[in-house]
Amino acid sequence: LLASLALWLLQAAFRRRVLVWTASVLTMVLFYLWALVSLLWATDLIVARHELVQYFLVILVAFLLVNQIDSLARLDRFMAMLAWSGWILIGAALWTLAKGGFVAGERFQVLMLNENTLSTLLLLALPGILWPAVHKPSHRWGWLLLSLLYVGCAIGFTALSGSRGGLIAFIALFVIFGFTHTTKRWARWGSSVLLLLLAFAPILFTTVGERFTAPTVGDDFGGRDLLWQAGLLLIAEQPLTGAGIGNGPYLMPHYINILADEDHLWGRQQYPAHNPFIEVGTDLGLPGMVLYGTILVTAAWRLLLAWTAAKREQQQAIYAYCELVTCISIAVLLTWGKSGGMDSHLTIFLLVSMWIIPGRLSQYSIKRLINERVTL
Repeated sequence: LLASLALWLLQAAFRRRVLVWTASVLTMVLFYLWALVSLLWATDLIVARHELVQYFLVILVAFLLVNQIDSLARLDRFMAMLAWSGWILIGAALWTLAKGGFVAGERFQVLMLNENTLSTLLLLALPGILWPAVHKPSHRWGWLLLSLLYVGCAIGFTALSGSRGGLIAFIALFVIFGFTHTTKRWARWGSSVLLLLLAFAPILFTTVGERFTAPTVGDDFGGRDLLWQAGLLLIAEQPLTGAGIGNGPYLMPHYINILADEDHLWGRQQYPAHNPFIEVGTDLGLPGMVLYGTILVTAAWRLLLAWTAAKREQQQAIYAYCELVTCISIAVLLTWGKSGGMDSHLTIFLLVSMWIIPGRLSQYSIKRLINERVTL
């Protein structure tokens, strides 16, 4: 990544390219600066440095994507990269399955990924998978069949992983697809794939079915409700500072003990709050939560502006991209929002980049839209 940044900066200097600083990118920088300040009160500096490195890398990826993808040709290459990442993950899952990596009654795991993260990553790659079928007129039916194969594999491996949220996200996605012109047919095709799997391969859904019907620990969210309450209690006691970057999970046992009278719930010494916003709050307090939320809101607003401008200017490729990414983003956020340790994961920063990118491709149209004060 550092080599990519250095190469890009050299190209930008020689070609006199202007750096792109959107509101979201600037807010990422402010967020990172606040995280650096939190080192002043962070107890465990080793954990803090590790989290800072993680944030630096994902913000760097977002910055490079926003600055480099400035044409439809580059967008096509980016979508192809997403598609390849999805197929590589499917290939790894098939290899794990072939090597006996699945035990009946246990949750399927691939590449040491958290079982719930698998469905999030499979969903995140979906825009790249569907893009050729949506955007390329040549060989469209071939791309369509390949996309349906991916969707079937993704649903199957999500079910084997036992991710209830992941399966719900796929079902929600097929419903959401029915509300936009570009993806309407995928509502039918995706639902058909799911129903075919349920009819002819019900064994795939055994693990996730057992998790839906099994009694949960403490609440209907698999114990997350207690973690959310503990995280909010921590934020209430340290609203301006939090525990310091990366240190929130290590203070969580104290607040869990207050709520549940358990010193070592589930036999662990540290707990993520299993909600990215609450996790940011436990680390960086309310200022961190506000900055983090601003990153998402400003990027989503830019996507909405690009979507509206593309419709007005009849930019079909950008319009299709905006509809496709919006639908899939909602599904990704459904799984991301209840996951632990995902606040600094590449997933959300890649998603934010995908929201900003269409604005770069229709910059003139967006400026005209703002100047004319079009009501959205």
